[in-house]
Amino acid sequence: NWFFPGTLVAIGVMALILRLLAVESRPPHLDEVDQYILAENPIGSIVRSMGIRPNAPLDYWISSLARHTAGLSFGGLRTIAAVEGVTAVLLLGLFSRRISGSLSTGLLASLFLAIQPFVITLSSRIRMYSLLLLLSIVVLYAYDIWRTSGSKLWLAIWLCSSVLIIYTHYYGFLIVVLPYVWYVLDGVLDGG
Repeated sequence: NWFFPGTLVAIGVMALILRLLAVESRPPHLDEVDQYILAENPIGSIVRSMGIRPNAPLDYWISSLARHTAGLSFGGLRTIAAVEGVTAVLLLGLFSRRISGSLSTGLLASLFLAIQPFVITLSSRIRMYSLLLLLSIVVLYAYDIWRTSGSKLWLAIWLCSSVLIIYTHYYGFLIVVLPYVWYVLDGVLDGG
């Protein structure tokens, strides 16, 4: 059945178009300019400056790596955020379908995330917001698959994405803790 994957891809294409239009139309914010300038520095310099910067380093490292290896411009770095946002839209559809068992729930979740103006704005900025959203979905999705299948691969994905989300934003630990709460509540609600 091609309905779910075909529709999900169509939603993903729409999400990409909306985010790329936003990348080109929005003026730069001061925090984006700060990250763009910081990305000109080598990664080692960024690591040393993290003690005085209020944000976790992963997004800075990605920006610096993209600037130094691909020579990405301001718009190019914004495009990375747009791709992270589109990936989050697609993964949310898969995850929602998995936990609900409903094709329509998965597609609606993706559609709503794809067209939500605030999320589009955050997915068009050189900041950690779209990466944080993407990793939040990966952490929960990987946990759910590992919990139900026992797969060591999904355990590794869950653990790695948990570390990455904390390196993306310090509040990422709340997403890492959420599966434990989910596990406890699942046991309590099942009478165990």
